[in-house]
Formats: sequence, structure tokens, C-alpha cells
Amino acid sequence: MKLLNQFMQGKKWIACQTAVSDFQTILQTVGGCKEKERATHMLEHITIVSDTLSERAFKLKCSGKLKQRAKVIFGTGDYHQAITVTANAGFVRAAENQGVSFAVFLHGSRALTEQKEISAIHLEGDVHPSESLEHTNDASMNTCSPLIDKDVAS
Repeated sequence: MKLLNQFMQGKKWIACQTAVSDFQTILQTVGGCKEKERATHMLEHITIVSDTLSERAFKLKCSGKLKQRAKVIFGTGDYHQAITVTANAGFVRAAENQGVSFAVFLHGSRALTEQKEISAIHLEGDVHPSESLEHTNDASMNTCSPLIDKDVAS
């Protein structure tokens, strides 16, 4: 993540509506409170742009690793001549196999894990999440504020 943070520093961040909507759905489904807080902070720095595929992306044929949703996301980045930050190496390779190379910064995938940590089975020798400094045992642990899309709320 350190390399990703360094790469993103000082850059204008954009994301297409599809990427933001899908991210928010995933976040609401499996994200923990701290993850939602970090996401809210991150989204404050992002300009949401409409889904607009570049001609190169539009011509790509969908396949097992090349889905329409990813075409929209990468195609919008390509349309805006932006570097797409992604963990989706499969799509990048599939597009290259069709002769289209997108400007990308590949990073390792990271799952949202807070909700899983709360209900994780304690293994001998491991520190249970409820014993760490970042977690508490109170009932409010599973309750947090919903993520609000400021563009929709205003």
C-alpha cells in the first residue's frame, strides 16, 4: 500500500460512476466501520465522472477475463487519458491479447476484512480481534454510519 500511496500523491483522482457505485455496494455489504471511514475520506478526494468508453475499449470483445463492467471502467480511464489504478491484471492481459494496452498502475488486491475479523475463529497463539487495541467488545462494534455519496445527498 505504501507504493500505491506514493503513486497517488499529488495526482487528481477520478473514478467513473460504475466503479464508485460498485465500490459502495461492496463496502456496504462487507466493509467494517474503519474501512467505511477510510472509504469516505478517499471518496472526498475523487471526482466522479460519467461512464464514457474510449473507442479502443468499446471495440474490445467480452470474454472470460474481459467483462463489460471492466470495459466501462478501463474505457473511461482511457477516454480521460488517465492511468487506471487496478488489481485486475486478468483484464489488462486480456485487453493486451486483443491488441489494446491501457495505461495502468497494477497493485495487489486487498479484501475488506473487518467484518470477517469480528467473527473469526480464534486459533491458538493468535490475537483475537476483540483483544486488539483497534477493536472493542461493546455492541456498537457492528454499527457504523452509512457511507453517503455527497453528490447524491446534496
